[in-house]
Amino acid sequence: MTHLRYLLLIALGGCSLYGGDDDAPPEDVWLGEDLPACDLDRRAFRIDAVTLPVNSSVAEDLGWDLDGDLTIDNQGGNIISALISALGTDLQTAVDEVFAADLVQIGVTMDECASPAYGLVEFARGLELDRGYEPPRLLGDDVTSFAAVAVTGLPDVALDGTAQFPVGQLVHPSADAWIDAFEVVVVIDELSDDEVVGRIATALDGDAAYDVITEAFTAKMADRIEELGPCTPEACDDLVRSMLELFDDDLDGAISLEEVRSESLVASLLRADVDVDQDGQEDALSIGVGFHASRVDLYLR
Repeated sequence: MTHLRYLLLIALGGCSLYGGDDDAPPEDVWLGEDLPACDLDRRAFRIDAVTLPVNSSVAEDLGWDLDGDLTIDNQGGNIISALISALGTDLQTAVDEVFAADLVQIGVTMDECASPAYGLVEFARGLELDRGYEPPRLLGDDVTSFAAVAVTGLPDVALDGTAQFPVGQLVHPSADAWIDAFEVVVVIDELSDDEVVGRIATALDGDAAYDVITEAFTAKMADRIEELGPCTPEACDDLVRSMLELFDDDLDGAISLEEVRSESLVASLLRADVDVDQDGQEDALSIGVGFHASRVDLYLR
């Protein structure tokens, strides 16, 4: 357990500062408020895969300087990579299964405008997906409040705005709360009529992220323990054994939400690391991942 604590605490260090001129931070992207509507047809997609950082180097590549302090922010990515290293768990496979089972719906609309040259990305809170059509039909909430704008052409641009994401559902289906993302940067690497490939770096509401992630994790561990049957640390698989040793204070072979939240390491790992409103108090948890999205017909209710 000392090994686990050590590796997880490495995640608390954050990512490295930018180096010399070749590693200069990205230029600020102006969030346009009065840009004209695009003349081109809007294309709609659904995020159907998320790529997690498997080590600190990938976490840095997928992160972004969200608060302008010349440091790449990806606290959540560092936690994920540390868990993969410490526990040997295939978190990527688990996340892939969530998307394959259509448990997470995030709609993405893309505009690409010729004059002036800029791109518009909007996130829609997806509700239902009907695969009886080609492309599938996605019902979603109005995307107006989740818009992100950039003034340069696609691809290879950063888009700055706000959104919401179902972070808890990536851990457990019951955690269906959508978390406010105060700052969202989207980098589009590939764009076609059929798919979008890129990266998302965001600063999630710190308090909401803590509540939702700890609840989802507790539910996930309860499912795992129930699947294996009652066990003790001496008679469980490696993941459950490690989790029981860390969290099961009353030695009853189960992990409660109170036990998870009473562990100081959890508070340390899920601490806010980004000061979104620049008031001197860190209030958001940064996370950066890669994503793939496929074409859908988006219907807003």
